[in-house]
Amino acid sequence: MTDRITKDEIQAIAEAFSDYEFDDQEKGLYYLCKSRQGRIDFVKGYVRLGIQSGWLRSYGDRNQSYMCIRTHRSGSSITGWIAFIRGIIKGMGIAGAIKFSKDYFRAGKPIEKIFEKSGYVQIKMLAVKKEYQGQGYMRKMVRSAFDLADELKVPCIVSTDAKSKADRYKHLGFELYQIRKLSDHSFEYDMVRCFGNNN
Repeated sequence: MTDRITKDEIQAIAEAFSDYEFDDQEKGLYYLCKSRQGRIDFVKGYVRLGIQSGWLRSYGDRNQSYMCIRTHRSGSSITGWIAFIRGIIKGMGIAGAIKFSKDYFRAGKPIEKIFEKSGYVQIKMLAVKKEYQGQGYMRKMVRSAFDLADELKVPCIVSTDAKSKADRYKHLGFELYQIRKLSDHSFEYDMVRCFGNNN
């Protein structure tokens, strides 16, 4: 868990995560955000949820990367959810936030609900600061999630919002479980790595 995190670090995480270059046909979860700043506000709200819920962990001697990770037993913070909802509204406006919520729930059952009874370790967010990307931090973080899942004898799950991201997760040992459609240009790729898979 990350106990101390500065506003600058929250900003760096949000920029690294929200500046991802999607393929022409995809817009990720930000399809209703009005600008780059809107995407950053959305992600900052989520980072605050991760911090306040105790999900956020930093990796590297200089906090080069961050991951929000939780298990089926992890709780979440009410004040964290309020911060996330504020981030969504700030990024999308009230009408956009309402539409996003409706689209999200219409898209079908999220993977964490499907695996709720069997248990799971879930990667909720993974971000590498821009200056450290391409240096193996994603692989290290995913490996630590697999290690925790193996220790608990449960699957490791992740949802991502771009086919190119899903392809990276496949390369690291995940399999595609389902695709949920939020809009014509926004999808959630739900992925699982089963317990006992040696990837």
